[in-house]
Amino acid sequence: MEAIARESANAIKISPKVRYIASGRRELVNPRILVNTLIIGGFKDSLFLGYESYLRARKIGQVSPESCNLYFTHQNQIPEHHDFEKFSKILVMNEADKRLLTSYGANSERIQIVFGAIDKSIFYPSSVEAAKDLKQRTPYVLITSDCKPRKNPELILEVISAMPHLDFIIHGKGWREFLSHQNSDLSNLKILEFNLEMQPLLMRNAHAFLSLSVIEGGPYPLIEALASGTPALVTATGFANDFINDENGYVIAPDLRISAICELLNETVRKKQNLFGLDLTNRNLSWGELGTALYSR
Repeated sequence: MEAIARESANAIKISPKVRYIASGRRELVNPRILVNTLIIGGFKDSLFLGYESYLRARKIGQVSPESCNLYFTHQNQIPEHHDFEKFSKILVMNEADKRLLTSYGANSERIQIVFGAIDKSIFYPSSVEAAKDLKQRTPYVLITSDCKPRKNPELILEVISAMPHLDFIIHGKGWREFLSHQNSDLSNLKILEFNLEMQPLLMRNAHAFLSLSVIEGGPYPLIEALASGTPALVTATGFANDFINDENGYVIAPDLRISAICELLNETVRKKQNLFGLDLTNRNLSWGELGTALYSR
């Protein structure tokens, strides 16, 4: 998430400095007050990435939340007991997190939803000419994530094993090691170590994007896929329900039975045939808009 905060700051022509707090938590400090911050040991005009980073900052220096913004990127960052009202602005990534904060007593009028941002000169749909070639190829389903427990790797392998007629590409870190401990021989699976430069083409040429995570902030690859004209099958976490509709994919429960997931994934692949050349996000999602939201008071 630090990279997202940096990229959005660059889009509005500021260069925030990162201050790392104990245990790797961090907050971004506006460069215009960085010297004062270092001299007095306090935190001012800052963007805190998660409530925990604010609490840790408060232990090591003077904090002025009235001049700071608080950005929740994952629902599990949101505590029930809080002092949110002191902050200049509270930002979340989806409607569900805003509802949760409101249920905890936060003023809904002070909560702003920021869905994220992508560069649509990089993530864009296939042309009509390229689509003709893609329709002749064996469809593949793209999974973009590192291998972590919350990404539901066991379930992902079950789905791949149950769908030998489809090719799958996993683009992320840690999967080779995970597979080495599994008793599975998946001839329809290709593992690619994450490479940022490969991501746009993989998204554009995929027939479906799949995410079966238990919890997500976004996931960001979802909006990359939709902007690339690729429909998605994703679990009901993060901003999935804010983006997915009947036209561009399906949202499912993480505990849905395998047969139902496979049926919907087949339907998602079929959707691609009619979606070449279309941006499926239905939003602008510019880095400049995100930067303005995160850093303005």
